[in-house]
Amino acid sequence: MRRDNLVNILLSNYDINKDWIINEVKKYVNEYSKVTVIPFSFSSDEIKNLIDWNLLYNPINGYHYSSIVDQFKDVGVKEENIKFLNYFSDDTKTMKQILNNSDVVFFTGGSAELSMGRIKKKDLLDAIRKCKIIIGASAGAMIQLEEYFGSPDDEYPEFKYYPGLGLIDACFSIEVHYQSTESQNTSIQKVLKKGMKTVYGITDNGALIYKDNEVKVFGDVKIFK
Repeated sequence: MRRDNLVNILLSNYDINKDWIINEVKKYVNEYSKVTVIPFSFSSDEIKNLIDWNLLYNPINGYHYSSIVDQFKDVGVKEENIKFLNYFSDDTKTMKQILNNSDVVFFTGGSAELSMGRIKKKDLLDAIRKCKIIIGASAGAMIQLEEYFGSPDDEYPEFKYYPGLGLIDACFSIEVHYQSTESQNTSIQKVLKKGMKTVYGITDNGALIYKDNEVKVFGDVKIFK
């Protein structure tokens, strides 16, 4: 079951506050928006328990906290309206309650597969579908698709397709952190030959906004047909 959300925003980095997209984002996200951050893409080596989680995401000095929150503050969101789902201390009921009171969901970057698995383990997909706006960076962009692919690199040893959350129609595919490497370009051609009509190479200074079955490109994005 797909969701009929208002808009999906797909980026490589935490860039909704950059000058090449901020005015468009402000059409959908503002001071009244309630944002839920889902930071489930961490590796088991990076975060093993609640102590590790707090080192990265607590509001006082969490290593990743400011980079995530500041982009939303720059588009007008009040910090008190930004909630992080805590994988180690929040139960499923609490997470669903937070999501049910949210307008915006933000998926962090990291491991797409691990993020997918944890979302399913916590049974959050239906609650996520009810949110009007979905934003994701890197892995958080990839998992929004019905199916995504990984180009061979340090994280993905071989080209492979993976099931996504199906939050948007599978009418296109994406390559995040696109740098025109041989590995990326070869993978993109494989996806096109399989039958995908369009693949977007989203650089570290680019983004897509998907709304009403239409894709709009912002910043530096390469389009492959």
